[in-house]
Amino acid sequence: LEKNAQIKLESKSDFLNSVTAFLENHYAEDFSLEQVANHFKYTKSYFCHYFKRITGVTFWKYYTIFRLEKSIQMILENPSKKYIEIASDSGFKNIRSFNQSFKEYHHCSPREYIRRYCSSIK
Repeated sequence: LEKNAQIKLESKSDFLNSVTAFLENHYAEDFSLEQVANHFKYTKSYFCHYFKRITGVTFWKYYTIFRLEKSIQMILENPSKKYIEIASDSGFKNIRSFNQSFKEYHHCSPREYIRRYCSSIK
């Protein structure tokens, strides 16, 4: 993880934009909440509280949703790519956690989601 993060963020939108940029660069990596908080020069407790106050969800929930959206982009960009590769490339430790998270958030499997919402993908 990068060592030099902005020490003070001027607004909530700056904070969220910075977190989103961090995730964009690191979503496929394995990191701890403490590492993320340290990156932004916050304690873990303050980071969690502030993040949830701004977004209404925990950081981990936001991170999971972020990775799921990345996985959908990957499927659309390369429909023949195996879902196990998509899961790994989008930061999930295994296909089971990917499928469980996908079903929890989208209420269907990745394959069913593509069938329902992306009719041009076979």
